[in-house]
Parts: sequence; C-alpha cells; structure tokens
Amino acid sequence: MTAWQVARWPVAVVMLVFAIAVLLDHAPRRRQPALSWLALGAAIAVVLTLAATGALAAYVKVSSSFGSTYGPLAGIVVLLMWSLLCSISFFYGAAVCAQLEALRAGQDSPALDDPGRPHGHVVDGS
Repeated sequence: MTAWQVARWPVAVVMLVFAIAVLLDHAPRRRQPALSWLALGAAIAVVLTLAATGALAAYVKVSSSFGSTYGPLAGIVVLLMWSLLCSISFFYGAAVCAQLEALRAGQDSPALDDPGRPHGHVVDGS
C-alpha cells in the first residue's frame, strides 16, 4: 500500500471543504470576512453529504423492492435522490455560515437587497 493510497482520502476531504468554502463565500448575501469563517459551514456540508450518501447507499442495498419498483431507471432515481440530498446539505452549510456572520456582525437583515424582490420594496422586520 503506497502513501498516496492512504493520504488521498484526507487530501480529498480537505480539498472538498476548501471548494465548498469558496462556493459559500459567494452564496450568502452577506459580506464574509474570510474563508476561515466559512470552514465550519463547509465542514458541516461535507459531513452531511457523507452521511446522506451512506444512508442512501444503505437504503438502496437493504431495500429489496427498490430495483423492482424503478426497474431500469433505478440508477437515475438514485442519482437524483443523491443530488437532492447533497444540495440540501450544501444549503444547510450556507445557512450556518450566514447565521455565524449575522451573529458576528450583529445584523439581522441581509447586506444586499434580494434580487428577486421589486426595487424599493422593503420588508419590515416587525
């Protein structure tokens, strides 16, 4: 067993956390101070993704009727379920980052206006 075969998994996890932290740097509508603040949200997203992947794999393996229910489309259904679970995990990580930044800054409203809302429309906080 070579050193790379052992070290590739921790290196991959660190690279995945960094990649998600960079994505989270641009995701919330708040000014983020640094990528180090985003590491917690990225780590939460990675852990939730790994847990969801393991749970989905166990469900598909244990379920005796999954293949018979979906037939030849079972692989596509699993891929869609996996992508849904991964995106939910990503958004939980983004929510953690946004809340941490809001607590740090002492703000309860977004730094930038919602791009989907008409101009001049302000939601009252009360």
